[in-house]
This record gives sequence, structure tokens and C-alpha cells, in this order.
Amino acid sequence: MVKTPSLLVSVIAVVGVVAAGCTDEVSGSATAVDVPVTTTQAPPTEGGGAVCRARIGFLGALSGQFAAVAMPALNGAKLAVEKFRKRKPDCAVDLVMLDTQGDAAKAVPMATRIVPDRDVVGVIGGAFSGESKAIMPILASSGVPMISPSATATELTASGRVPVFHRVLASDEAQAAAAGRYLKDVARAAKVFVVNDSGQYGTALADKVKSVVGPALVGTDTVQQGQRGFPGTIAKITATAPDAVFFAGIYTEAGPLLRELRAASSTAKFVAGDGVYDAQFATLAGPAAQGAVITCSCAPAERTKGVFADEYLSRYGTPAGMFAAEGFDAATVFLDAIESGRRNREDVLRFVKTYDKPGVARHLKFDGDGDLDPSVTTVWTYLVTAGRFVPDQEVRP
Repeated sequence: MVKTPSLLVSVIAVVGVVAAGCTDEVSGSATAVDVPVTTTQAPPTEGGGAVCRARIGFLGALSGQFAAVAMPALNGAKLAVEKFRKRKPDCAVDLVMLDTQGDAAKAVPMATRIVPDRDVVGVIGGAFSGESKAIMPILASSGVPMISPSATATELTASGRVPVFHRVLASDEAQAAAAGRYLKDVARAAKVFVVNDSGQYGTALADKVKSVVGPALVGTDTVQQGQRGFPGTIAKITATAPDAVFFAGIYTEAGPLLRELRAASSTAKFVAGDGVYDAQFATLAGPAAQGAVITCSCAPAERTKGVFADEYLSRYGTPAGMFAAEGFDAATVFLDAIESGRRNREDVLRFVKTYDKPGVARHLKFDGDGDLDPSVTTVWTYLVTAGRFVPDQEVRP
């Protein structure tokens, strides 16, 4: 769902608290800021200088209204680099943090600034799909490997569009396929009604879900973004008496729609994509939100592997937020490349393309287009319980 800031309101309310108290190390401007992860230098070798030296870029909103979305991923990346520097003190790796404020137009000069710095062997980002699309050709022209922790737009990896781009989470298309499989195999819905909000994100999500549920589809309808009151849609749903309703769109319409659906005495399971993963969804739906199922490509911190969640909490004083684990994983891929002796962009890119190791969020292995390999792609479902999104289970597309 993390595509452009115009759609990011649905994420900010969930993760906004994560940024509090965690931004002191990041300059709050729209210009590039080169900030090492630590102020200490790696110990020099006997001949002087570190055994190895490299820089990893992080490109995303470090300030402004969308910083709360990118900050958890940045903090996850910083944690990975800090752990690396403690374990490999003779290898000086710095994180170059570049502020886009979530604006694709601002991302372009940030990417341009990376190109001549040959010490930057890879970039974590973009954080959003819009800025990722804008910077991909710039970084590709210089062979800079990219690994996004949060950009999910399907088009970013269409037909191997830009060979330097990769991401460590499922695309929107994979998320929709997983939602369809959840409806079929977990909810075992024999009758599914699909509603979309007429936007690009919602329409694509709905089309994929419809194709996956196949003959179980008993009806569809389209609502408008900003619409208030859904009597026509509710009438169509209740007339088909579905076992489940899938909503493809944003929480602003999902909440009121679900409230009206329950007022019409429908008990159909309500399932929606990550555009509904927002605390305001429960507010808008009221008690009707209880039991709703939301899919998201993001891994819940409490289900991450190893000690990541504890270390993040200890380091930042707050639980890991959305995309924090993905930021850690993206950084780890680059750090593993550096540790293995890859010190230039060409070698790092080859290393990334053959990477096949467990991460803290999920196993990491990329297909030829830069997406996660289908064998390791998973999507999480979250159950709305007392207004909270409680991790439920992983579903494969």
C-alpha cells in the first residue's frame, strides 16, 4: 500500500508514535544529510585506515508529515549497521541518510547526489512507491543496487523493469492473491462479495482477489473515495447473502461501510487490504470493526525472528513499528555483501540477486524481477480486536 503520500494517511496513524523520540539523530530538512550511524571511526589497521570502508544510502521521508512511515525502517537499518560495526570494528560502514519528505520531486535530487559517490554501494529505498519510481532510472544509470523496505506498487517490478530494484516484502498483487487465498482456504467462504473504492490501488486489488476466488464470487460493487452513505452497496451485498465481503480501498470508506453492513444485520466476514490498516478504521466502524481481518505485507514485530524486537526496544525505547524489520533486513543484505568482500556496485548487485538467507521478517530470496521469490513470499493477516490490529497468521499468495 505504501505508494505515494496521498495514500499514506492510512499508515501514519498506526506508526506515528514510533517516530517520537527517535529522530534526534536525523536532520529535519529536505536537503541531503550525510550522517554516520556512529561518530566513532573503525579502528585503523597497522598500515593505517580500516580494512574495508563503504557507505549505504537510506532514501525516504526523514522529516515532514510522512516521516512517521519511514522512520521505523530507518531505525531498523541503523540498528543493523550498528550491530555490524560492533562485530566488525575494522570495517567502517556508514549510513548516508537522504531526506525526501515523501515527495517524489524531492527524491530526484537526492538520488542524483548519490550517483557520483562511488563509496555508496547500495540504497535502502525508496520508502514509498512514488519516489521509488522517480529515482529508479537515476540509480539504474549508475548501477546502484536498491532494496526497498516498504514500496509495494506492483508496477515497480513489472517485467524486470529496472534491474537494480528489489524489495523485501510482498507486492500489492501478491498481497491481493494472499487475501484471495485467505478467503478460500482459511475463511472457507463459499460466497464472496467484492467492493472497491474506484482508485488505482483498490481496483487492482479487487481484480486480483476476484480472479483468485473464482466461482465463489457472487457480486461486486464500486464506491467512490470520499463517499458517505452506502445504501446501494449494502442492498446489493445483503441480496446475495455472502459469507465474506472483501473491501479493496482505504479505511475512510471501509469503516463507515462496515458499520452500515452490520446495521443491516449482515454477519459476513469482513476482509480488507492494508489500505485499511489504520487506527481510524476502528474509530469509524465502531463496534462493527471487531473481528475484521486486514492483510498487510508488513511483518509484525512480535513475530519477527531472533532478538530483533528486544534489541529494537532496547535501542529506541519503543516497540518496532511497521517496516522496522524490513529496514533491518534490507540493510543486512548490503552488509552481508560488504562482509563477503563485495565493495563496488557491480559486485554488490550480483550478490543481492543471488541472496538466499533468513531475515528477521522473512526469508530473503529475490526473483528475476526484484520481487521476493514466490517460494518465500508471505503476507500477514491481522485480526481487529478491541480496536487493535492483532497478528493472526501468515498466508502465501
